[in-house]
Amino acid sequence: MKGVIGFSASNSFISKAIRWFRKSHVSHTFIIINRGDRLLVLEAGKRQVHITTYDKHYKKGYVELYKPKASDYMIDKAIDTVIAQHLEKPYGYFQLLGFALVSILKRFNIKITNPIGRGTICSEVVLSYLRALKLQLDKFMELDKDTTAPDDLLRIMKASPEIFERIQ
Repeated sequence: MKGVIGFSASNSFISKAIRWFRKSHVSHTFIIINRGDRLLVLEAGKRQVHITTYDKHYKKGYVELYKPKASDYMIDKAIDTVIAQHLEKPYGYFQLLGFALVSILKRFNIKITNPIGRGTICSEVVLSYLRALKLQLDKFMELDKDTTAPDDLLRIMKASPEIFERIQ
């Protein structure tokens, strides 16, 4: 499962708000990283980017999983790169407010970039991982880290079965 990208939703207020604003069924994304025989997750959590156990948060809830078709070497290298870039950075609560503004204006056909780029959110961590994998998919390079949401990443993965395999 190492290197697998997960998408989830929960009953928390933030999850519900993200899904409502984005008109999506997912609100969170994360990377599974195996360390020994433990199934761990690298994610932007409530306070910061951290590593936690998969079973603690995702074993019972709604989760979609996608495995990038990349070598173990590239997966390990990409995970190490993302850990070095993002681990322990503070969560981007203010960035979520900017997401809300972008989503509201989008409904009126007004396109702006997220004016609040402080902190780190889950989709930013996963986008960094996807870029570090150096997959031959320009769609990830074109995305803006400050306006990309989990559903944007999920949509690209679903449309790219030659690069991502859905795990049941």
